[in-house]
Amino acid sequence: MVAAIVNRGVSLANSLSNYPPLKQIKTTSAFVVEKIEGIIRAFFQFFESFHHPSSHETRLRSQERDKVRSKPWSKLLDAAYFHHNDTLVTLLRTNNPNMHDCDGSTALHAASISGNLAAIPILLHAGADINAKDMRGQAPIHLAARNGHTAIVNFFATRGANIDLPDMRGKTPLRCAAKYGHLDAVSSLIALGANKEAQDAKRQTPYFVACLQGRMHVAHYLQALGANRELVNIDGKKADQVMGRAGLRAFVRYCLS
Repeated sequence: MVAAIVNRGVSLANSLSNYPPLKQIKTTSAFVVEKIEGIIRAFFQFFESFHHPSSHETRLRSQERDKVRSKPWSKLLDAAYFHHNDTLVTLLRTNNPNMHDCDGSTALHAASISGNLAAIPILLHAGADINAKDMRGQAPIHLAARNGHTAIVNFFATRGANIDLPDMRGKTPLRCAAKYGHLDAVSSLIALGANKEAQDAKRQTPYFVACLQGRMHVAHYLQALGANRELVNIDGKKADQVMGRAGLRAFVRYCLS
């Protein structure tokens, strides 16, 4: 209709004044476009500020980083995390192996995250607490299981680590391994006697979490071992009822891989 009016040589402005519905459409469209442009502009401004911080922000971050690096625990945790085991041995001569960072993580936690198996006996020999908890209540064995370091999980178990130790939210090492799909760690923990029906604060078992996160290879393994499929979580739902969300999570992980 607008094209026909223009083709006849009629002024669009005059036409809009004669046709209130068209005037309203134009006004509404302009408003919507303006709002969308504002949102896009704000997004790019945020993006630029995030990736290109000011010199003042950069200086503050550098100062904070230097403060952290000056701490004795920083050097100890770095050595354990980055597999600098010769440096680790040297530092342990004058530093407490149980010193921790601001999150409560010790060098044993750091080695467990990065898979530095060789550092584990060094730290334990120096007196590191095998069941030391960070601020989330997680011990080194939780982090080894979460990151799929089965050899470290087995080593901890043989040295007396509590394989069913719950963190502050009731998560056991087996639950951590199941959530992130580490089947080797799951099977090792169960072989060591871990409770496969342990429930966290949300009453979710390792089987439930595996289903929820789309780790179906782990879920099938636990099901074959007789995992209780009838247990419900804090919302009264069974594992089978959350598998739809699991499929979406698995698809997103596939797209991001």
